[in-house]
Amino acid sequence: MKVIAANEEEVRNVAEEAGFQVKGCLGILVDSVKNKIISSGQAMQDIDDLVASGYRINGDIIKGLKETLRRWDR
Repeated sequence: MKVIAANEEEVRNVAEEAGFQVKGCLGILVDSVKNKIISSGQAMQDIDDLVASGYRINGDIIKGLKETLRRWDR
């Protein structure tokens, strides 16, 4: 499976139509935690840094993702 990193909806749609699996910033962070490349704490800090730099995403999505990351730390 070919994977492409993209956050923009138009790019994601075209890539998916072309048969790519699409991962955004948050998906890459989640995969990095699952594969023990970074810690849950580091992922949460990276999410905060993304938001602080202007990354636009629904606050409920961020909240849910952080709750999941905290559960993985237990």
